[in-house]
Formats: sequence, structure tokens, C-alpha cells
Amino acid sequence: MQSYLQYRRLQHAVNRQLESRPRQLEWPIGVPQTDDLETPTTDSLNGETDQKRLGDPEKALSENVAQEIISLEGVQAMKLSDVIGSQPRHLFVVGWEGKDDALSPRNFSLFKRMIATLLVSILSFAVGAASSINAAVLPQSSKTFNVSEIAGSLVTGVFGSPPLTCAGGTIADLWSPLEKTFAFPFYAIFSFSGPILAPVIASFMGQGSLSWRWANWIILIMSSCVLGIVVFLQPETYSLLLLKWKAKHFRTVTGDSRFVSEMDMSHAELGPFRRIYGALKREFLLTLREPIVILISLYMTVIYIVIFTFFSMGTTTFLVMYTDYRKA
Repeated sequence: MQSYLQYRRLQHAVNRQLESRPRQLEWPIGVPQTDDLETPTTDSLNGETDQKRLGDPEKALSENVAQEIISLEGVQAMKLSDVIGSQPRHLFVVGWEGKDDALSPRNFSLFKRMIATLLVSILSFAVGAASSINAAVLPQSSKTFNVSEIAGSLVTGVFGSPPLTCAGGTIADLWSPLEKTFAFPFYAIFSFSGPILAPVIASFMGQGSLSWRWANWIILIMSSCVLGIVVFLQPETYSLLLLKWKAKHFRTVTGDSRFVSEMDMSHAELGPFRRIYGALKREFLLTLREPIVILISLYMTVIYIVIFTFFSMGTTTFLVMYTDYRKA
């Protein structure tokens, strides 16, 4: 929901920016777009259209008109010849309207940034709690189903990993390097409290009138509430994606397909499946080629083995071994 509202705000910002453009820039609203970023334009100097210039971007867009276009704050002109060595043609790279642009995630209000950080923190708390809450009710569930092992843990980890991996990027999008010194600890407290507090919550289940199944019901209720809150309140914080939306609005309003963002330029030749494949392949390449990534992964593996071993062995230690020791 918030992403849709941001999309509309960017559209209004583009319309407002174009309405306040210099009067000598006469924009050819509604001209057809071409596949190779070539758009015929009207000569703003004499008000006459040269039909012979159609299809030739360098003739269709004079240097004077290019200067007027880049007078729009946040829009920079780039010649394709500077990038690919072809005949000079202009692209207009869309950016933020200065450092104080209110639509940039770094310039959100303090309250809005705190809410966004709190939402990803609560989401990480729910995922962490789901990973360990069954540890406190293992004896009851094992007795009910006559099994001693839990199936589907790998699938649970795969589907629960995105909130943990993407939350760091969200915080980095919202806070400056200095502000991250308190934003990341705030997130880490919630993230690591989930696996620790979940067994404490579940320890009240399975004894008395509450069934052990309530451990799973609590996770389901909590996850559903968190999901609903995130869907309605969590804003988009990735600046490159927001600028892509802004460039799209520029192209729609002006009819000029030369307005692009950095994301459009980097993904111009890649389809969605190629991008997904590249993202999936990158993590394996980093793990295989970067020794520091391998060492950190092994270290985190040992840490999680120790943590979840403590969770699963707590019942055996205090209810069986400790009881037998006192009887002896």
C-alpha cells in the first residue's frame, strides 16, 4: 500500500517539476517513443518542426534544448558515445531533486524511518521465534505423533530467510553511516530476541489447560498480524527502484523515452528471469570465491548449531537428567 502511495507521489512530483520548467523548453507531449531511445522533438528556438530530423536523435535534440532539459533539477544529460563509443546521442539520467528531496528514503521523517525500522525488526523477530518455539514442546508433540524428529525445517528456513537477509539493506537505505550505529543494534535486539524468547513463551504450553499446539497457533497469529502491518505500512526504501519509477513517469508525461534511471541502464539488456538467475548465482559465487564469506558462514553455522542444541536439550537436561540427579 505504501509503495503504491509512493508511486503516486513520484508522479505528482514529476508533474509539478515539469510544470515549473523554463518557458523556453517546449516539450513535445505525446510524441511516439522508439525502441532505440530516439524521440523527435520540436526546435524550441524558432518553434518550427523539422520533419527531416525524425529518427536522428542528435539533430532532433539540439545542444540548446539539451541544456534546457538538464536544467530540470535532478536530471543529468549523458551522451551514449561516452559509454559505448557510438554516434553521440543523449540520455537523461533521472536522480533526486537535490540532497533534501523529501521523496528520498534518507530524507524521510525520523518518525517514518523509525516505524520502517521497527517493522523489519518485528518481522525478523517473528521469523526467529518460529525457528525455535517448537523446542519447548518437543516432548508433547513427539508423544502425540510418535516421532522424534521434525520434518520440513529446511523449507521453513528457506522461506524465512528473506526477512533476515533484506532487513539490513532496508536499514542501510534509511539511515546515514553515523545513524546506523544505533539503527542496526535496535534491529539486532529484535532479531536475536526471537529465537531466545520463543521457547520461554512456549514453555507455558502443553501444561495445564493449554495444548502444545498453541505454540504453533501463536506463531501463526503473530506472523499474520506482522504481515498485514508490513503490507499496509512498510514503504519502499530502495532508492534505485524509486528513481526507476520516477523515470517512468518522466517518459509517460513527456513522451520522451530518453529519460532513464541507473537501474534502467544496468538492466537494459536483461530480462526478469536473467536477473533472477544472476542474483541466485551471485551468492554461490561469493561463497566459493571469497574466503571471508566462507569463514563467516562456517562461524555462523557453528553458532546456530550451539544455540538450537541448547534449545532442544533444555527439556532433557532439566526434566530428566537433573531430576534423576536429585533422586540419587
